[in-house]
Amino acid sequence: MSWLLGKVKKSKSSSSSSSSASTNNSINKMQETLTLLEKRERLLQKKAEQELGKAKECLKKGNKTAAKLAMKRKKTYETQIGRLQAQMANVQEMHMKLEEAATDKMTLDAQRSGAKQLKKVFKNTSLEEVEDQMESVREAMDDANEISEALAQSFGMDMDGDDIDDELAELEREEMDKQILSMKSVPKGKISSKETGETEPQLEKDIDDEFAELEMEFA
Repeated sequence: MSWLLGKVKKSKSSSSSSSSASTNNSINKMQETLTLLEKRERLLQKKAEQELGKAKECLKKGNKTAAKLAMKRKKTYETQIGRLQAQMANVQEMHMKLEEAATDKMTLDAQRSGAKQLKKVFKNTSLEEVEDQMESVREAMDDANEISEALAQSFGMDMDGDDIDDELAELEREEMDKQILSMKSVPKGKISSKETGETEPQLEKDIDDEFAELEMEFA
């Protein structure tokens, strides 16, 4: 049975090769035919021009009968040229269709071969296996993220924010109490120039300057 299948496959392959070869042969044959028809057209065109020249010469000599015969032969050649051109158009169209068909078949064969190769590549791989593999990858990524976050944690002591705020408030109260006590200990009266950090002459000069500015404003 396997021998029979192998023979059938081989037969299909040979049939495909034979078909491609036959198509190529047809394309080449049509190309040769077109070349021959073009040569025939040029020859008939040349003969038609010659007959026209003969007709003109005969008219110059006054031989209208010979001129008329030459024009008839010219007309015959032109009729043949018209038929050849129609045949060439048909052959050219068929030639183009065959080339297009050969290209389409080549594309189809390439796609068929690519599909077979894809099936071979994924022959032992199922959709379930791919989904399981992707799930494993996601789990591994999650584990890696958790490890990274754990390594990034600080080694410092955990402190309660409320306790810190309470201690800070207590320190502020103590500082305010100290400032109030220090203010009570200062004797009432004029603050000395030593406490302000300025000398007596400097204070007097500043006062005079400010007073002079006021006088200028109200002058």
